[in-house]
Amino acid sequence: MTEIRTIKDIMSPEPRILSPQDTVAEAARVMAEENIGTVLIGADDRLVGILTDRDIVVRALAESRGAQCPVSDVMTQGIKYVFDDESVDDLVRNMGMQKIRRFPVLSRSKRLVGVVSLGDLAIRAQHGGFREALQGISRSGRSAH
Repeated sequence: MTEIRTIKDIMSPEPRILSPQDTVAEAARVMAEENIGTVLIGADDRLVGILTDRDIVVRALAESRGAQCPVSDVMTQGIKYVFDDESVDDLVRNMGMQKIRRFPVLSRSKRLVGVVSLGDLAIRAQHGGFREALQGISRSGRSAH
């Protein structure tokens, strides 16, 4: 069995990317079809946001924006990310401190290579830090992703 040490070992490769002009309905359809809770938003070969199932509920539905509003209206901007060669221990600390459940994963050349989530940590890493990350995320305070 391969030893898990870095984020690359547990991340989900080939994340789904939508454009800022795509609708919330399209994003929700993609999430449902692919059984995922987040899509990345890209424009001009760079990441400009991240949209989670929670963003759809809190920023689109709860604010009565409707399913046809563009994802750019409800996505989270100012994306936090991690590098694929960082340790799983660093990921656990970042998730807990920043209260973030999902991170885009970049190579050191700043190319998007995947997404890593709390679920990836729980399922693939079987890392003792899962509980630590979950506790940090769950403490009072707003979660960014």
